[in-house]
Amino acid sequence: MGSDGGTSGDGKAKQMLWIIPGSLLALLVGYTLYTGQTIEEIGLGSLGSVKFAKPGNTPPPAIGEGHGTTPIVHPDAAKQVDQEEMARRQAELEAKLRHMEEALKRSEARPVRRAPEDEANESSAAIPRHMNIAGTWHDRTGVSWVIQQTGNAVAVREFNPLLGVTAVGQGSISGHELQLTYQSAMQTNGQASLMISPDGRNLSGNARDNVTGVSFQLMFTR
Repeated sequence: MGSDGGTSGDGKAKQMLWIIPGSLLALLVGYTLYTGQTIEEIGLGSLGSVKFAKPGNTPPPAIGEGHGTTPIVHPDAAKQVDQEEMARRQAELEAKLRHMEEALKRSEARPVRRAPEDEANESSAAIPRHMNIAGTWHDRTGVSWVIQQTGNAVAVREFNPLLGVTAVGQGSISGHELQLTYQSAMQTNGQASLMISPDGRNLSGNARDNVTGVSFQLMFTR
């Protein structure tokens, strides 16, 4: 009888040894999820281990990654690049942008040659007009696109107010559609296809980075 009582007591004690740490573990997990932390590793003896990371220690998003829409280079990703290295990359992007701008000027200065029959019908034919998107556009992260346009050709400069130029691109407009190719300060390149709203105040569409393989949404307003 005494032996049975002792065995029962030992069983209850062992159960308590499991219940208490288990309850503490559940409380810790609940608290860390509530505060937005991520679970890593912390030692809990025979129960294993769990560790909690500090908020904000998650890896920065890569090209185009983030919640909802994003510029070509997410601000958090650009901040991870060494300042000197970023300055070198930005100088290269600015040089490429100058070539794009020169190409725009050449296309503007180039005379348009028309066939005789086109000249004869010019007065009766409607002259197609391209949407004018030249100017500064902004996205939700504070990054801006500065667009230069000649006819249907455009050159784009993505500018972060804290970091400087983060991408450059060039492309063309057809109706309400803008097609771009870009090069970024993260040493990647890709294509983007955006639609221009009827009132000319919104640009939205998708892009795909050729290096990372990531597809992402773009949205700018003015």
